[in-house]
Amino acid sequence: MAAVQISGVLKDGAGKPIQNCTIQLKARRNSTTVVVNTVASENPDEAGRYSMDVEYGQYSVTLLVEGFPPSHAGTITVYEDSQPGTLNDFLGAMSEDDVRPEALRRFELMVEEVARHAEEAKKNAGEAETSARNAGISASQAEESAANADTSAGEASESARQAAESAASAKQSEDASSSSASAAAQKASESSQSAAEAELSRKTAESAAGNAARDATTATEKARESAESAQSAEQSRIAAEDAVNRIPTVVGPAGPKGDPGETQIRFRLGPGNIIETNSHGWFPDTDGALITGLTFLDPKDATQVQGLFRHLQVRYGDGPWQDVKGLDEVGSDTGRTGE
Repeated sequence: MAAVQISGVLKDGAGKPIQNCTIQLKARRNSTTVVVNTVASENPDEAGRYSMDVEYGQYSVTLLVEGFPPSHAGTITVYEDSQPGTLNDFLGAMSEDDVRPEALRRFELMVEEVARHAEEAKKNAGEAETSARNAGISASQAEESAANADTSAGEASESARQAAESAASAKQSEDASSSSASAAAQKASESSQSAAEAELSRKTAESAAGNAARDATTATEKARESAESAQSAEQSRIAAEDAVNRIPTVVGPAGPKGDPGETQIRFRLGPGNIIETNSHGWFPDTDGALITGLTFLDPKDATQVQGLFRHLQVRYGDGPWQDVKGLDEVGSDTGRTGE
């Protein structure tokens, strides 16, 4: 099986030969004599002439010019029955892609489409399986959530029931507390009233006891006074007459005379008690009567004491008090001092 000769002159667009250029042929597929991706090259001479014996197959043509990047010229196909020609002839000839029937091209497109769909279907199947697994997990979680929701609902119902019972108990406790408070307030009021009544009764009892004691003392004194009245009356009469007889003999110069009724007399009953007439010359509460003695209550034990005048003085108007001569001091008829 002989190779096909490809020869000619490599020219540029102006028809001038291209010098220092390398023609490179790279096999695009395997053939009976050529292995894919193997490379063959040809260096044209100074006139641009080249000549190559090329095995049949399909090649990618690249032009390599020093100082420039590689330039892809195109693809040529060499058949067993191909005629010798220039590189330009083979580059311009129709390739298998150009002569491939339309039905075959469509079939190949359909095969590619089917393969693509099959890949997508496989991918979708994997995604569907993942989605199904996730759906199962979600269903389990939803079932668990539903169970938890039922449990929570039951607990909420129980809590509501307990809350209602607590509210009822609180209401009962409030009513009981209100009743207890009312009863306590009533008891407190009754206690206060009872305390007030007890205090009043105590004071009444004390007053009654005091009155009874005074009445008893008065009765005793009255009995004693009745027994001594005769002797006291006689002694009082003698003392009064003696006092009246001695009034003119006073010591010291006479004081200025006042209007009638301004002469006063006073006497001492015991060490600390002085009784005197008022501005009208009367002893208080006697309507002007001359008295020789006085009955009074002892401030220590509330007993009655009968006393006689012990120290008699007299004054005229606003003058000084003058002692009455010759009047002896007389103690009480009961032996008390009158203090």
